[in-house]
Amino acid sequence: MEVCQPLTKVANDSCPAIDQLQQKLTLLRQSNNPIQHFEDHENEIHSLFIQAEREILAEELQKLDINKASIEVNGVVYHQALRSYQTYQSAAGPVRVLHSLYRNAGDKCIVPLELKAGVVEGYWLPKAAKQAAWMVAQLPPADVKSLLDRNYSALSKGILQ
Repeated sequence: MEVCQPLTKVANDSCPAIDQLQQKLTLLRQSNNPIQHFEDHENEIHSLFIQAEREILAEELQKLDINKASIEVNGVVYHQALRSYQTYQSAAGPVRVLHSLYRNAGDKCIVPLELKAGVVEGYWLPKAAKQAAWMVAQLPPADVKSLLDRNYSALSKGILQ
């Protein structure tokens, strides 16, 4: 008979977002406040996980960025024209990362991070783009906006603000 032991540590590589999630969950569980409304408790837990997901996505996106004076893509040389923060829409909500924009002699610009991640229209991460396209195909755009605003405002009312 094989016995499975629970993991006490997620992995050798520590992830700050997961560490913070674990700390906040521990504090939430240790609080002496009785649960008055389970929906509020549910929203707090969901907010913690969503925040961790956003932070992990930001860390992973940041790894895709290139910060060099110039790069070559398909034999064309591009020079760094701008380095700034950009907000991308993920399925877990907005994610903000530092990225570089490059321009070639013909004034064509590229953002390597966006090319590597498959960003749609300079804003949507792939999963969020698919979800938004599906929602707009099912509902009028105003209803989609209302749904997204409701979901994200519910998350922002959690304990993470």
